[in-house]
Amino acid sequence: MNKGFHQLRVALRTLRALYWTYSSCLGEEATTQATEAFKRLVAVAGGTRDCASDP
Repeated sequence: MNKGFHQLRVALRTLRALYWTYSSCLGEEATTQATEAFKRLVAVAGGTRDCASDP
C-alpha cells in the first residue's frame, strides 16, 4: 500500500514541476493555483502514507 502513496506523491511532484516549467505558456495565475493544489495533495498523500505505515 505504501508504494501506491509513494507513486502518487511522485506523480504530483512531477505535475507541479511541469506546471512550473510551462508557466509562461499556461499563465501565472493558473500555474500558481495548480502548484499550490499539488503541494496540498502531496502533503495529504504523505500523511496518509505515514498513517498506513504505522503498525
